[in-house]
Amino acid sequence: VRDTHPALQVDGAAVPNTHHVDAAEYLRSLPVPVEPLEETEPLVRADSVRDLRGLRRDLSARAAEARLPAGSESALEDFLLAVDEMTTNALRHGRPPVDLRLWVDERRLVCTVTDRGAGLQDPFIGYGPAHGDDLSLGGTGLWLARQLCDHVDLTGDDDGSRVRLTIRLGWAGRSAEQVAE
Repeated sequence: VRDTHPALQVDGAAVPNTHHVDAAEYLRSLPVPVEPLEETEPLVRADSVRDLRGLRRDLSARAAEARLPAGSESALEDFLLAVDEMTTNALRHGRPPVDLRLWVDERRLVCTVTDRGAGLQDPFIGYGPAHGDDLSLGGTGLWLARQLCDHVDLTGDDDGSRVRLTIRLGWAGRSAEQVAE
């Protein structure tokens, strides 16, 4: 946080921050953490997604079959809504093909949605509704995903855009140390 402020308070006076970095530049420089589940076989692999209704049904059924921890139902519903929003965004704003991967273990759900679009250039995208307080104008998908998921990672390169959604499961009855693992 310190690096993103152009001035610092020192002894009650504002002084220039010699280490200041533009906030957008700073966000772009942050590494996307590695997700070990992505090194395993996904529970769902959907290539060239076009049928959102069928995808929703398949994701719900496959996640239910995965025997998630007790009390995960609400987290699953939130996660599936976020996945639906990101898949819809990829189909609407990206370029085909849109591919989806879903991983599940006893601790978390992870989903990636990729497309071949130019990517999301604004590092602040999704930290608020796209059209401000008037939610009727749309533009709330990424913002909603950020509200519903524990982690939303956006990456892109010349090959396209990628959104990774992660939500932790089974927090009920676990100690702070277990959750931190």
